[in-house]
Amino acid sequence: MPELALAQELTGTAQRTFTTDADFAAGRFNGTRAGAPDSDQLRIDTGASVPTFLWIANANAGLVTKVDTRTGRQAARYDSVLVRNWDGSVPVVRPPRESCNLPAPMAVDAQGNAFVVNRNNCSGSAASITKVAGSLAACVDRNGNGQIDTSSDVRSNGSIELGNATEFFGQTDECLLWTKNYVAAGDPGRSVVVDADQHVWAAGFTSSKLYRLDGQTGAVLQVIDLRAETGAASNIQSLAVGPGGYLYTSDNSPLKLIRKINPSAPAGSHVVDTLTAPVPTSGLVVDRNGRVWLGADSDSANGVVRVDFTARTAQMVGGGGGCSGRTRGVAVDAAGDVWAACNGTNRLLRVGADGTFKSTW
Repeated sequence: MPELALAQELTGTAQRTFTTDADFAAGRFNGTRAGAPDSDQLRIDTGASVPTFLWIANANAGLVTKVDTRTGRQAARYDSVLVRNWDGSVPVVRPPRESCNLPAPMAVDAQGNAFVVNRNNCSGSAASITKVAGSLAACVDRNGNGQIDTSSDVRSNGSIELGNATEFFGQTDECLLWTKNYVAAGDPGRSVVVDADQHVWAAGFTSSKLYRLDGQTGAVLQVIDLRAETGAASNIQSLAVGPGGYLYTSDNSPLKLIRKINPSAPAGSHVVDTLTAPVPTSGLVVDRNGRVWLGADSDSANGVVRVDFTARTAQMVGGGGGCSGRTRGVAVDAAGDVWAACNGTNRLLRVGADGTFKSTW
């Protein structure tokens, strides 16, 4: 197979050709590397690693923060909305850095691009999703100046200074790709997840509708109306994708419905199973065996909720260690252990794959 011998950078109508290692050194690599065994060549980097960034939605500030997990330092900060997209379209959102946008749920795709849901609970706005490029290669040189104008820690002090025009670009940041509305006004967004095709699923909290958005453009590709299909509504706080591509939904309404959904099923038959949790739920993850783990959205709860659609059980498990009340931010690690944040006691709960309490931190 011939190696890649040159790369070109397009800047408006101008074109620059990169042919030597010295040229390559002036740029930044994304899935490629220069050099060995031959000089003046680019190669696909088969050892490319998962991006080392943590994305945090700063709800009250209307911002998204990108943190380098190796150092714990801020790498970039972005407005959570674009008030005017680069294609000229105007989403229905509040002004940037206003608390009403309320960015909260986030998801990251396989390329490291981030998606944030702006809940937009205030009047004059609607829930939206913003896509932020995860690498310079995914950003777009909008002004044709030959570089990507985007947030970075120029002063290397570990904190992005919002008042420093070289560190924070706001609405002109060229790594802010788009903001798209996807639900009707008055239907807050609460959840977002990326599927195997790198498209985005999000839910309407009060409408019980699921929306699939194109991961590249933000266009709505599919809508599943759970209320219309089942006759019962649910307040969907969280979504997850499990083995086989099934979607799962949490519910913090009094009905406490946990649903398993086949997005590829014929219209009207997407919901393939439903179980009732012992408490309202918020926060959701699915392990490799298809078991569903949820945070408890109840002050009287103790532990997390484990749902097994094969065994047809839904029960509280893992209580102990001073973790009581609401549990949030549920995640599963490579060993199969489940982790959850103890909302009332500021602890971190660890539960074994069998549902037994392991520890708190």
